[in-house]
Amino acid sequence: MKWTRISITLASIFTNFGTRGLQKLFYDKLHASRWTTFWSGLTDPIEVAWLTSLRGPHAGAWLEAYPKTKAFTISNSEFQTMLCYRLHLAQPQIIAGTRCDCRHHPYLDRYGHHLITGCTKGGQRHRTHDTVKREICAMLNYCGLWTKQEEVGIFRNQDPNNNMRPDISVLSDPVTGNKIVMDVSITSPIPGAAGLSGSVMVGGIEGDEDGTGTGDVAGARLRRTGSVMTLDKAKDKGRAARTAAAAKYRKYDQLARSNGLGFNSLIFESAGHMHEDMLKVLTQAAKHGEALRKVPWTRLMRFMVIGLSVSLQRGLASSFLQKVAQVNGRLGLCTSRYTFDLVDGYDRIHA
Repeated sequence: MKWTRISITLASIFTNFGTRGLQKLFYDKLHASRWTTFWSGLTDPIEVAWLTSLRGPHAGAWLEAYPKTKAFTISNSEFQTMLCYRLHLAQPQIIAGTRCDCRHHPYLDRYGHHLITGCTKGGQRHRTHDTVKREICAMLNYCGLWTKQEEVGIFRNQDPNNNMRPDISVLSDPVTGNKIVMDVSITSPIPGAAGLSGSVMVGGIEGDEDGTGTGDVAGARLRRTGSVMTLDKAKDKGRAARTAAAAKYRKYDQLARSNGLGFNSLIFESAGHMHEDMLKVLTQAAKHGEALRKVPWTRLMRFMVIGLSVSLQRGLASSFLQKVAQVNGRLGLCTSRYTFDLVDGYDRIHA
């Protein structure tokens, strides 16, 4: 009787799912069980915060890009950096015990978080921000929207002395028809990446007390100016993006309204998660561009998400590689003797 019931159950499964459906059913069940076991075993809030950000629906979109065009082409070193960053693996270029050359001189973490999203010296972080900003403008333009970057005097209707310049202005919002302004920000889901004095990061993220960067990750907690990352906070998906968006709204929203403008924040977490405002802007742009480009808006939307994901992660990797080369070689100390023009001129003369 027992084997009869089993046979009937298996027959019904094959009838409902088929061979491929049955395989997927078993895979999903096994994957869910393994993930639950792995997730429940994590006790370090930093690892949990990073994985939570990675579980965003578009965090890994860059992995789906086909390198058929220059926009989607990534160098070997950039790809290695991007993979190590995503998988929370040690970056091979970082030398244990090295201090950054920025103001607070923190020990460099093994994973590159300080150099990628924390260090402000050298302008690499600003260049990544501008790269993403230009990519957003190009996509909005493709969808038929007029944009302007860092428009001067846009807030002077109420205050003639206001010189604030939001990153992007859109002449006509595709939904309301009003002019809107937008500001871009890239934030880390792991707090303390800036390496402020008095902060202690995960054993090796900013460096151990002895500077070796080889401590037990699970044995330490990351703190920034006295704030401790708890497990509850770490499991809050989009927490860092929402915090950054709230700061942007406090800065711009009321100011924009008083000047008859709309406002949207365009926030990315460095692991790839996109804030809901960013997705809303892309969705509206894609629907607006559907008739113009004769392409279904869902396809446009997917293309823009992948393009932005590639631009963000490649920009972060490129900035890291430039900065780590500067720190390791102390290039900033020898620029008066060796410059690009000098080396390039020598190369052309002796070619």
